[in-house]
Amino acid sequence: MDKEKLEKENMEILKWEQQKEKEYMELKRETQEKERIEKLEKERKEREHIESLERQRLIKERLEKEIKERREAFEKKRIEKEREKKEKEQKEREKKEREELERTQTILKETLQRAIERVRLEDLERERLEREEREEREREQQLREQQEREEREKQEREQQQQREQQEREEAERRENQDPCTICMDRIEPSQLAAIDCNHMFCYDCIMEWSYRRDNTCPNCRAPFFSVRRVNGSINEANIEQGDQRPQI
Repeated sequence: MDKEKLEKENMEILKWEQQKEKEYMELKRETQEKERIEKLEKERKEREHIESLERQRLIKERLEKEIKERREAFEKKRIEKEREKKEKEQKEREKKEREELERTQTILKETLQRAIERVRLEDLERERLEREEREEREREQQLREQQEREEREKQEREQQQQREQQEREEAERRENQDPCTICMDRIEPSQLAAIDCNHMFCYDCIMEWSYRRDNTCPNCRAPFFSVRRVNGSINEANIEQGDQRPQI
């Protein structure tokens, strides 16, 4: 019965060692995946963890040695008491052995619980720090992406405005080079006039067209209600827009 208890205790110690070794290997693999900027801090924590494991190992070895010594003493005492064939002494010895084993198991259990709790707290603290660092990196990445997206949108708007401006300038340039579709002569710069649909004609031609014909564009047949000199001053164009409205 005593041997079974001791074997059970040894198995628990072995399982504890395997569990601690597994936790240590997992911790080691995790720390190898950290970024360079976290390396120094992780190495410090790893050293502390190793020192903690070393202290636990020393405690375990000391307990194992004490258990072994006590087991040997108990075994010797048991053999001696068996030779004496005294039931009273046998019962007393078994009682003392049981109490000693229970006390030893209690001490070992408390030691293991403290060690496990310490490792658990260290793991929780490490996970919290890693989570905060990961969230900080994600916030920085989102901010950078937002800034880059706004910069791209700004550049796209500027490029779109430049393209539209170039298209307008190109359209005006083509309009200026095209002849007047009413008189079929080249439009003089001083006579360049535009109507609501932005088609260009000689000022005199389009005014005569609006009086003698209907007020539709000779090119696209769109109705127009104002004629403005393109190369005239702003005041002159406004006056012309108000005074030179074609007759309907």
